[in-house]
Amino acid sequence: MIETKQAKVERIEDLPDWFDLKNYRGCKLFGAVEWYLAIEERVRAYNVASHLIPGLPSSYRGHIEKLRMRPLEAARHRRAEFYRNLSNSQSVRPVVLGDLLREVNLEPLTGGERAVFWEQIPSGKCPGMEDTPLLLKAPTLLDYSGALPVFTLNLGVTDGELLESFKAALREARVRYPISRKSVAYKNWAEFGLLPYLDLRIWEAETRVWIPENLIIEALYSHRTDGSDSFRSTKKWADNLLADLSGLRALAAAEARED
Repeated sequence: MIETKQAKVERIEDLPDWFDLKNYRGCKLFGAVEWYLAIEERVRAYNVASHLIPGLPSSYRGHIEKLRMRPLEAARHRRAEFYRNLSNSQSVRPVVLGDLLREVNLEPLTGGERAVFWEQIPSGKCPGMEDTPLLLKAPTLLDYSGALPVFTLNLGVTDGELLESFKAALREARVRYPISRKSVAYKNWAEFGLLPYLDLRIWEAETRVWIPENLIIEALYSHRTDGSDSFRSTKKWADNLLADLSGLRALAAAEARED
């Protein structure tokens, strides 16, 4: 088997033309909401970029180019949308028909037992699954995207009895679906160049061109004496965020509610 050698950037001057740290200066003023919106866009771009074929046109490629040319625009322009969604995000609310319709449409795409469950409901027959707890997974909340157990309320009992019953059900649900959030501290992300680093990672994934670590350190940290340490911290933050945004999303929602 013939191995093809991966292309790489040889000199700092060969970095893409759009790369300019001056375009990222404004992120020093970011709060958790802006950081979440900016990084959410990049997580989506990173996940798509590796599937783009170099040289072939793609509608999403234009979106990535816009993100690079105006790297802070999405975070600023989507603030109103974030706050609007947050105002519609309630910890306790009735389950509506739209929730069930989303499940019916989304679950079959994932396959497995729950897909069969939703497919069989219209027939009125779910053999062996009649006692399966109703569990929604549609992303209905800004600060949480995991399992959403559904409960019924017996209004024939007193509020005190309902509360005690709910506490017991909640304890059981917490055991089955525990919250797993990594702590997030974004105060140094601007100084350490998290956004430009992510944009270079996206460019690598899209173009299949490798940027050696020493060039990234030179590009991002030429003004620092601890370039290697700064790079390692930034890479760790980026890897964690690309894998899981739940902690940052929850922090953004919490900060927004305090505004």
